[in-house]
Amino acid sequence: MEEEEEEGGEEEGGKNDTSSIRPIKMELIRYKYPDEYTYCETRVIFGAFNNTSTREEVLHSMDAMHLSFEIENQDLEEGSEVCYVNRVKESYKYSYRGHLQLKVRPSVYLCGSEYHKDFWKMHFMPLTIFFFLVMLFCAFLEYLHIKAVIKHIEIYQLIKRQTKSRREEWRNLSWRDKLEFFNVWFFVTSIGNIASIIGSMWCVRLLLFETKTINLDPPFFFVGIGCMFLWISLVQYLEQFPHYYFLILTLKTSSPRVLAFVVGVLPIFIGFACFGVAYFASSSSMFSSIDQAAVTLFSLLNGDSIHDVFAEVYSSSPVISRFYLYVFIALFIYAVLNIFIAIVEDAFFASKRSAKNNSNTTSK
Repeated sequence: MEEEEEEGGEEEGGKNDTSSIRPIKMELIRYKYPDEYTYCETRVIFGAFNNTSTREEVLHSMDAMHLSFEIENQDLEEGSEVCYVNRVKESYKYSYRGHLQLKVRPSVYLCGSEYHKDFWKMHFMPLTIFFFLVMLFCAFLEYLHIKAVIKHIEIYQLIKRQTKSRREEWRNLSWRDKLEFFNVWFFVTSIGNIASIIGSMWCVRLLLFETKTINLDPPFFFVGIGCMFLWISLVQYLEQFPHYYFLILTLKTSSPRVLAFVVGVLPIFIGFACFGVAYFASSSSMFSSIDQAAVTLFSLLNGDSIHDVFAEVYSSSPVISRFYLYVFIALFIYAVLNIFIAIVEDAFFASKRSAKNNSNTTSK
């Protein structure tokens, strides 16, 4: 009875075909020999490590090693059996020699048999239809926005022809005044529509056409960009309600001054990052590269993990590390950050006064 119950429970939750486990695949990248070597072995010691006499040489010349294996998984979802292939890839980086970096990247894709089913019997049929609807909706929305852009261009050309007799006045207009003829929300919405269409088409291709290697990063990137820009574009409909539109008004007012301030501060920030890499890279992973140093300093700028950074770099030099961090924190938190906040705050109050004046003018 216990065996029957175990078998029944296995059927309800799906089954794993362990006989379908393929041999482990190893990719070896070496400094001395730049070509990649690929091995497919099932033994515990395999590939270039079989030869004991050259094993030490292989270890010293390794730049990276990748291990990957796959297994088929039969799962029951909504009353139908779906076949997946689970793939696991382990990447070992020997760039820092004594410090070994390991990354594990699991992925999953459909078995080839799933693509030979009738469309209406496919497990992802509802999701495919949803992506088609998204493409149609975004295409129609983009068509309406293109018509609106064309209309604005025609108005712009008409005004330009009318001002030919007064060229000096037109030339005296600033670029910001000329941009008033165009709406930035058109571009925001267009980016969202185009990205959603590309991401949906990519996902439909992955769901309907068989592929052995699947990379979900590109379609998810476009889908994410599309969702982000389309949600941001909804803010344009709050423009008639200034109390709900303060964020956009504040950003519009403060952007030129903020960008100018950031350009002036950026060289100082990069200088601190370069010193951190040059002096602390050998003893701290927080300053192992310019990117890591920038992330660490940005965290300090926002008051995050201050004690951890102090403890991390203390072993390099108690005096220099303390002086370096004290100067950076004093300069960027007490001066740079407060100036940045003051610029945004000033723009907020200016936008608030402008909205109040406009409402008073409208009421009169």
